Amino acid sequence: MSHVSQGIVVWLMFCDKRCSSLVSCRCSLQVTNVKCEPHCRATGLIRRCVRNMPLVYMAKILEMNSAAMHDALVHDEDMGHLVHDDWHKTPEGKIYFSSVLRNNRRKTFGLLERPSLSPQHTPDTLTYKVFLCGKAGVGKTATVSKLMGVNVPPVHCETPGILTSVLYWPAKIADRIHMFRFHFWDAGEQALKKFDHILPACMEKVDAVLFLFSFTDHPSFDDLANQMSRISSTDDGALKVVVGTKYDQYAHSEITSRELQDFEHQHKVPILKVKNINKARLNDSEKSPDGRVELDDVAPFLNCLAERLWYRDQIAVGLV
Repeated sequence: MSHVSQGIVVWLMFCDKRCSSLVSCRCSLQVTNVKCEPHCRATGLIRRCVRNMPLVYMAKILEMNSAAMHDALVHDEDMGHLVHDDWHKTPEGKIYFSSVLRNNRRKTFGLLERPSLSPQHTPDTLTYKVFLCGKAGVGKTATVSKLMGVNVPPVHCETPGILTSVLYWPAKIADRIHMFRFHFWDAGEQALKKFDHILPACMEKVDAVLFLFSFTDHPSFDDLANQMSRISSTDDGALKVVVGTKYDQYAHSEITSRELQDFEHQHKVPILKVKNINKARLNDSEKSPDGRVELDDVAPFLNCLAERLWYRDQIAVGLV
């Protein structure tokens, strides 16, 4: 089990619950062995295992060609088959999703808050910074609101600076349960143009960049290439995903399926779709969305994002 990149070979040896394990990193100059935390699995994320590794070796492991990683994410046949799509509907899944719901509504979490679960149901927490990029009015803030299960703003209002939100999403990938912590960063287009420090702040240590366009606005789709070229000069191997907003208005779409397919093929990026409306209410007098129904709405999107980020990390440490 090895991954070869720029002359570096990485061997990873994992244990089961009964023994300790080693992570062995060998380059052309020297070898180091690092103790791994107990209870690690070959299907699990390696961040826990290598967090005590000297930075020089960690840098060597993560020194990969970002284009090659991107190709693997787009074209690998396993993508879409590792995550359990309807797991949130199962009895096991409901135990974990109860920690992100309160009175059948989605909980909102602050930067220092996290879901509360019993010790026997406490999964690994995987944190990812996600930056939303796109023209004004495509629905960046509305998309974050939709994913978080809060009310989508009824009218457009330009985000004056940077808006950050934290979303927790349990998912079962490769038969192991993880709690994904998505830290969304949303910046207004005018603020990005006016203040030079905003884009570097959004891109610092970013894990994924979502390039948004609206199905009802063809110019926003045409502008994707410009958005991607501007970001590509500042990203550091971040996952790139294109998101089509206002998919609930697909009947009025100005963008054809053939255009979407051609864009995916040319730029080698996946295109996800999101509806920017709250469909279900608890009852007629309630203003908050029905949390359980909203889970069904956003599960395909969040499961796909979680799977691609998890898979990207597996590639980075040579597991696939």
